[in-house]
Amino acid sequence: MFGISLYAGIFHLLFFLNKKENRENLYFALICFAIAFYDAMCFGLYNAHSVTSGIGWQRGQYFAFCCLAVPILYFVFALTEKKKTWLFKILVSFIYFLVAAGLLFPSRIWDLQTPNIKNIEIFNLHITYFEAGSALLMNLAFVFIIAATIYVFYILLASYLRRKRKDLLPLLIGLVVYLISAFLDVLITNDMIHFIYISEYSFIILIFMMDFSFQKRFVRLFHEVEAMNVELEDRVKARTDEINKLLTELSLANEEMEEKNIALQELSEHDSLTKLLNHAAFHGRLAEVFNAAKRQHFPLAVLMIDIDHFKEINDQYGHPLGDRIIIKVAEVLLGSSRNYDVKARYSEEKKKVPPASIRKYDVAGRYGGDEFSVLLPYCGENETKIIAERIHKHINGIVLEDTPNLQISVSMGGVVFDQKVMPDNEGILIQQADQALYQAKKGGRNQVVINRLTGKGL
Repeated sequence: MFGISLYAGIFHLLFFLNKKENRENLYFALICFAIAFYDAMCFGLYNAHSVTSGIGWQRGQYFAFCCLAVPILYFVFALTEKKKTWLFKILVSFIYFLVAAGLLFPSRIWDLQTPNIKNIEIFNLHITYFEAGSALLMNLAFVFIIAATIYVFYILLASYLRRKRKDLLPLLIGLVVYLISAFLDVLITNDMIHFIYISEYSFIILIFMMDFSFQKRFVRLFHEVEAMNVELEDRVKARTDEINKLLTELSLANEEMEEKNIALQELSEHDSLTKLLNHAAFHGRLAEVFNAAKRQHFPLAVLMIDIDHFKEINDQYGHPLGDRIIIKVAEVLLGSSRNYDVKARYSEEKKKVPPASIRKYDVAGRYGGDEFSVLLPYCGENETKIIAERIHKHINGIVLEDTPNLQISVSMGGVVFDQKVMPDNEGILIQQADQALYQAKKGGRNQVVINRLTGKGL
């Protein structure tokens, strides 16, 4: 029994040293060492040949009892996860008192004046105990051990019933066995019954039961941790799916917002009636292309277009018709980009598709009212005249079904910037294109005037 207790104590002590947060292993190791110490004292006592030689081993048993009580209390409170109460503190303090009193007054533990020699016959064995009678401190220790065991049993039973802690059942059984053996040993000590001491045998049962409860608790905690890990994995997966869903929704919302921003940008830059660039957007684009033309040295032309006699048309036919004319002119400027490759041109001629007025990279805008503007990058004077005449021709060809006799015409003025004159800003191009437009109107309208940029007004 000494070897088993010592082995169990060393095992759990090493377990505690390896993982110090599990203090139950430390308390259980101290319990095993205390029981091993008690077994050693019993071994010495049972081999004593006189009361005088046996009393030293008896005193060792007294201190073993005291050493055993403290870790049992700590172990039970840790195992049941119960907070330490005032009664717990009183019991521990009383144990320290018993130890101190035993060290100061060893003669008060056992009384040599009342020797208690027992002759026991059991299973054909003759056993003789050379003991001294119990004194005050030993009697107090007996009372304390029985009271503390009952208190510990109550704590375990309450935890077993209230919290459904089935892992505590083996320990409850072990304590019942120990309580019965302790009570019987008190009776044996006081010669009320004649039998061998059985506390040391109940200790080994108690160790097994404690260890069994301890292992069941460990298994229970392991399963709880495993269940928590599974639950945590499920929660992480659910949260990950939720985050991915939110990210998808956010991505879709961002795309939708980006599309709306693009639409808003389009709306802010384009005239609502004609879908051409508005006045501000055209000036912005003109500034960009003008700066690029200055850096890269390519020609640039600006056309200003004004519908002839537009006020009279509005007065005679009404503003709705005037709006339709503006839209028709805009459609000419919005025509698809001109194809210059032979295959595409042949396809257009075969299908009798009217040629586009301007190129894909040209910029058209509604400058205001019945006035339009066109920006022609990479166009010298000759190319500008060709494109301007084409636009003029297409506009002249506009026919309104409900007013077929109404002839629609425009006056056009343009200016070509070809690096020979270097203006400070693009506003000069607008200014001189307006002057060319004025010349076209003054010359009788329904005509095109294209000028080179001059130094006048720079």
